[in-house]
Order: sequence, then structure tokens, then C-alpha cells
Amino acid sequence: MNKTARAIRLSLMEDILKFVNNVAKTKVQLEWQFLPISDEPSFRRLQASYDARKAIIVIPNNQLGDPEKWLQSLKSAKSSKNSNGCSILEKALPTPANQEYYERIWNSKGDGWRQFVGPSIRATEYFSLLRDYNLIKTLLNDSRGVKFYFTIDQVSDTREIDEKVNWKIDVYEFEVKPGNNCQDRVVYYRYNIKAITEPFEVAIARNKIPKENIDKAETISETQQKVNLKVTVEAFLKKSPQLAGLVDEVMYLVKNDDGQNNIAVILDNQNQKFVNELAKQNAANILNTVFPIIGNLGDITKEVTSSFLGGTEDSSIITGALIDFGKDRIGGLVGINKEFNPQNNISSGVAFGVGIAGDAPVSLYVGPSVRASAFTLSAGANILEENNGLNVNVAGLISVDLSRLLGNKKVGNSISIDSSDKGGQWYKATEILAKNLALLETTSDTEFQLRRICDSNGTLITDESQQAVFQVTSDKRLQFIPRGYYIYEKVPTNVELILVNDDFEAPVVLNEPFPLIEDKFYPLTWRGKQSNNVTAPPPQSLECVVKVQP
Repeated sequence: MNKTARAIRLSLMEDILKFVNNVAKTKVQLEWQFLPISDEPSFRRLQASYDARKAIIVIPNNQLGDPEKWLQSLKSAKSSKNSNGCSILEKALPTPANQEYYERIWNSKGDGWRQFVGPSIRATEYFSLLRDYNLIKTLLNDSRGVKFYFTIDQVSDTREIDEKVNWKIDVYEFEVKPGNNCQDRVVYYRYNIKAITEPFEVAIARNKIPKENIDKAETISETQQKVNLKVTVEAFLKKSPQLAGLVDEVMYLVKNDDGQNNIAVILDNQNQKFVNELAKQNAANILNTVFPIIGNLGDITKEVTSSFLGGTEDSSIITGALIDFGKDRIGGLVGINKEFNPQNNISSGVAFGVGIAGDAPVSLYVGPSVRASAFTLSAGANILEENNGLNVNVAGLISVDLSRLLGNKKVGNSISIDSSDKGGQWYKATEILAKNLALLETTSDTEFQLRRICDSNGTLITDESQQAVFQVTSDKRLQFIPRGYYIYEKVPTNVELILVNDDFEAPVVLNEPFPLIEDKFYPLTWRGKQSNNVTAPPPQSLECVVKVQP
């Protein structure tokens, strides 16, 4: 399993990066997947089984934390309806009215959920809807939006971005129970939430590219040399960095409003190790990557003299003779020629400038131009100030492009960059945690523990350190556990344990694997009975009875 769940994506918006005036420029867009939905077939099958429809809402970053503001975005969102014609967004976001609905139907502190978890929805669905609701409620009501920190390591210039950021929220509605009208329905929601920056320009001066990278690149090939620029991106919810990670604290995902964990979450050891690794690396909200610049670096990195006369990529300093046909006069002019295609040998454009003849009236010139090599021709209008008025005469211009003549003109070198998404196929951390869970409610007048010795497929877990363990006490406890086969441990001597159900009572056989292998809700009660005939098979005879898989 990959131990890095990259929640940040860096997209380079342009395939070509131009070096002009010794500066490379490209456009970048950042994306932080706050709450991902897995693209695995299991979710798509679930979506199809409910005929679940999707609605999309976009909320500006500066509206988060203020329900009055983001409610305006909700009102202006495009109306999307399910197959029954009911608005998908009606109960989707944690408005005051919707919070009352959630507390009544789904909050584990109440009893409403018992009507549906088991008979209508699976345990993993319940985990996911609790997790999703808590995270979207935290994001919309308790955060102040996200702030990105974008740094090109070699340049050491960090850019903070929080203004031009939007949150795109895909809302999936799952109808559990139809109603007489849209308000009577029982539904739950899943969310795909990402923060996306508007594309912004990144400029990299040639002298900022490390020389060792260039030297290394030049040994690759003359036509396909590569420089890797290391990029670090961080994203934090502005109210508290502790709220930012997807899985920094797995127990947070199912907390109640009072901050208490009404439902415990026990992960199998593989997923617990995964969570621990993520917490150590802070990988949920930091991306370290590179984007390679590929091209002929020998041309790009030549020292080029820089001066005012160098102009810019598409403009040049020109000087020459201005012929005013209205006055039959030739004078001098200094100005700028703005070109439309500066890379071509012949380029059209617009020339404008100021007359410089000492004995002539003040004049301004503007007109279309054509540049051929270092020479520029133009025909246009010469505007003169005479006798407190303005005269406009037809004029022509023959000039020399000083920028090119002096060798200072820097025509852009186009090179390719790696425009693929950075962040890659990172694991959908939240979906990994939701897999392979059962919901268990336990109570017993005799304390003991259950140990998971086989996974849900019946495969024996031989390493004891990898076996999940949980306690059963007289306190009624609700918890998500990894599905599998469990054995009873630490049952008091001379106590026979009885499993009590609504329909039957059955004595427990110690050391015989007890199957908790279905994706469902298990309400389990035990009672102890004093007995002098309690026996158990030896541990070496343990064998998990494999349930036939559908």
C-alpha cells in the first residue's frame, strides 16, 4: 500500500513555457481534495442501486464560516432534481433546518438511525454519511476557508493564495425511504469536496534555475535536456490547522457536536498503520513534487545583455525619419513598434512615437507598421500642435529597430513542460477507512474482550500484533470494528457466557471463532452464568469457518 495519500494536485495549464527576457512563465492551478469520493466500482454500484443523482454547488472561499453568505451561493446554485422531481440540495447542506433533520434521523445519540441501519443501509454507508456530514459541517460553519502556500524551492519565494479560491462541492443524494412528498423522504448525502484556485502565473528567472540541475541536464541530450524544479504546496483551513487533515485524527470523523466520540472506530492494523504514517508525514495537506522543463537548455541559458533598448517580447525601440506629407517635411522620430508576430522575420504591428526635430512643432505619430529584419516601415497619421490647434496629416515612417540592431532583442524560446497533473493517483484515504467495517453495539454483565484472529475471508491472522482487540463491558457501546472472526478472551473462570438475542439464547464456546463478517449492524448482548463445567478447545485447534462469498 502506498503510504502517501496526496490530497493536493498541481496542474500546469500550458504545454509550452516561453523564456522571454531570461524569464520563464507558465500558468498553474492548485486543487486540494478536502473530501474525496472513491472512483472505485463499489461506489458507482452503490450510486446506481439508489439511482443517486448529483448536484453541484460552488462556494467562494471567503464565504466559509458565515452561513448567511454561503446560503446565498446555495440559493443561486442551479436547481438539480432527483428521479422523483425533488430538489437534491433541499437537505444537503448543514443549514439550521437541515441540522434538525440530521439530529432526528442520523445522529447516533438518538434512535432514529436504528430504523434504517441494517434494514435499509449497510454499516459502511452509515460510517460514510456520518463522516461526510461532520466534515462538510466543519468546513462550512467552523472554518474560514483554505489558504494555499505555493513555493518553488529553488526560488524560495512563497506565494499565499486565499482570495481567488472556490470550493466545488459535488452532492450525491441517496434516497433511503420515499415519502408522500419531498419533505417526508428519508435521504442521506455523500460529498466530493475540493478547493480550486483560479489559474495564476508563475515566473522563474533563468538565474534561479540551479546550475547543478542545468549541468546534469546537459548530459542527457542536446535536444531533450531537462531541469526539475521542486515545488512544495501546503493547504490549511485558516481557522485551525488541526481541522485540515483528512485522516490526521480518525476519531474526529464521527464526533458529535459536543466533541465526544459517541461511536468508537477500531481499525484493522493495516489501516491503523496507514493512518499513523499519514499523520507523521502530514501528507494529507502537503505536496512535494517537481515539474520538469524539457528543451534545449543550451540556447535558453546563454547570458544575454540586458538593457532598456532590449524592449520586451513583442515591442522594440525604433528611431528613424518621419515624412509628413501635409507639411512636405522630414523630421526625426523615436518611438515603440508593437508587433503582432515578433518571432517571424516579417511582422505586422503598430508604431507610435514623438517627433524629435528641434525646429518642428510638437508631433505625435501613430500608424500600422511592417517590420522586415531590423527595418520598420509605417504609414499613418502625424498629429501636430499648431496655433493652439491640432492638425492631422498623412505621414510615413522609415525606421531602424534598435533593439534588434544592437542584438538586445530577446525573442522567446519555446520549450515543453510536463503538463500532467502533479499529485498523481493518490489514495482516497477516507474511502480506505470506510472499507471492511461492521457496526457493533455491545453490552454484558460480565466483562471480557474479543480478538480478531481471521479476516472476513477466513484467512488466519498469525501475527498477534496485527489482531484487532476491543473490550466488552456493562456499558452499552456503539463502535465500528473491522469485519472478521473473533475469539473470546479474559472471560472470568467458572463463568459461562450466554449470547442473548430477541429470539434465542446460546452458550458461548470459548476459543471458537465468532463470525462478525457482514457489512451490517450487530446489536449484541451477553450475560454471565456461574458454572463449574466451562471448557474450551485448545488454541491450536482454532479454525475459521469461511462463509461462502456471493
